[in-house]
Amino acid sequence: FRSLEQALDAGAALLAVCAGFQLIGHHYAAAGGRRMEGLGLVDLHTTAGPDRLIGEVLVAPDPATGLPTITGFENHGGRTHLGPDTRPLGRVLHGGGNGDGTDGVLAGGIVGTYLHGPVLPRNPALADHLLAHVTGAALAPLDEAVVERYRAERLGFASLTGAARRRAERRLHRG
Repeated sequence: FRSLEQALDAGAALLAVCAGFQLIGHHYAAAGGRRMEGLGLVDLHTTAGPDRLIGEVLVAPDPATGLPTITGFENHGGRTHLGPDTRPLGRVLHGGGNGDGTDGVLAGGIVGTYLHGPVLPRNPALADHLLAHVTGAALAPLDEAVVERYRAERLGFASLTGAARRRAERRLHRG
């Protein structure tokens, strides 16, 4: 654990997804009352929620980060509570995230999130954000037409509601 702290202090970046996100906090309180200690890298803790949060998620990062809307898929039962000076990765536009209208955490070179997806291929700007932290320089975005078409499709799907969403899900299940 100490080597991880040293690496972060030296400028490393850390992407923590789902259980990894929960692990970077102080602790996880399971439904049966069992408490599992975390690494304490970020001021947060997680408790088991009453149900699982499953589905597409859209997250709007703070505009100051320069990150566009982030898309991913969540499947978890945790409800993560950030400390008073800890900022989330962003505000949830669609989905569950931390369970309080936000998702994840953004703390220096640490990005924590509930978004599987996989989150970096779905969100190249987030990968660039982590790389820029490590290199100390902003990276010019790549021309990734295929990635942008996929992002647009995922953003559109996550925005569907009601009958339109059910029709789209039926098409996905039929192939």
